[in-house]
Amino acid sequence: MKSKKDPRHVHRLKTMRSVFAWQFQTPNKQTSLSATKRAKPSNVGATLAVARFGKNKDFSAIIKNIKKIDKIIKDSAPKWPLEQINKVDLAILRTACWELLHKPKTPTKVIIDEAIELAKEFSAQTSASFINGVLGTGLSKIRPNNKRTRSPPLEEHEKNKTTRKKTKN
Repeated sequence: MKSKKDPRHVHRLKTMRSVFAWQFQTPNKQTSLSATKRAKPSNVGATLAVARFGKNKDFSAIIKNIKKIDKIIKDSAPKWPLEQINKVDLAILRTACWELLHKPKTPTKVIIDEAIELAKEFSAQTSASFINGVLGTGLSKIRPNNKRTRSPPLEEHEKNKTTRKKTKN
């Protein structure tokens, strides 16, 4: 995150806030019956959410894919049922998972760093590490070909160090 006024950060924040608010809504409060009748059965949740929270395309897409996103979160944090995860953390995780799934041009590191920053700003002290762990675990399922920058294992590091010394002589 470059700054809190960065348009991408502001958009992620609005999306996360909409997802957070949506978690507390019941279908009866989300919209009128007429909007529900016009929607296709598979899109009722998204239609209800858009009617209530406005036309944020990312938010609508998150709601449409909520089952897939929640499955990734469940698989990544098996000891934490969704009902027990802090609602702010859950909204951040849902937003970040959706971005990892549907925005391949956005670097993985940017998405995860942004989620951690949102957790530091809006959630409990330990939430940032929890979100980092869940997203790190889920990353292999979401972006299996992702090339994360890791330091090489110690043996490989020592081997490279020895090779460099030999080439200098």
